[in-house]
Amino acid sequence: MEPYGFINAKDEKYVLTVKAIEKDVCVDGLMYRYKNEDDFGLPGSSFTICTFWLISSLFAIGGTKKG
Repeated sequence: MEPYGFINAKDEKYVLTVKAIEKDVCVDGLMYRYKNEDDFGLPGSSFTICTFWLISSLFAIGGTKKG
């Protein structure tokens, strides 16, 4: 919601949300819908557009993707 002006990128809620999403669903720098094995096995493809959202959000909060 930050790109639409609903929350400031420096707001603690937004910063913590971005970091939690990065921690929970990123694998090798790419965002996945989920990363747990299910009936189809481990996810095999990432959501590229969401990875670009992460890059933009990390920039907005002043962070960088490490690794």
